[in-house]
Amino acid sequence: MIPAVSTTSDGVTFRVKCRPNAAATNVRGVQAGALRVDVAAPPEQGKANDTLLKWLAINLSISPSNLRISGGAGSREKSIRVLGITKGDAEQRLLALLTEPGDLR
Repeated sequence: MIPAVSTTSDGVTFRVKCRPNAAATNVRGVQAGALRVDVAAPPEQGKANDTLLKWLAINLSISPSNLRISGGAGSREKSIRVLGITKGDAEQRLLALLTEPGDLR
């Protein structure tokens, strides 16, 4: 099961449910259509958001300049916008992220 991915005019969006102040940044699965991610940063001054975007960029092999938080920047539930990617490609990358054995970066 992967998070719901929606097509936009310039890429895709998907939802992420974050848990800040975790011991490590890691994917925890999918809950109610959203990717669950533990984030090893406090929810202060955008630190957790920055950590989440950097982690997503590395683990989804996406340029950081193509990732945005398009909604929920001050909330645990966020909408992530990825520019210049198709829905199918995003779904493949999310599936690989969720099924890759071993430790994630």
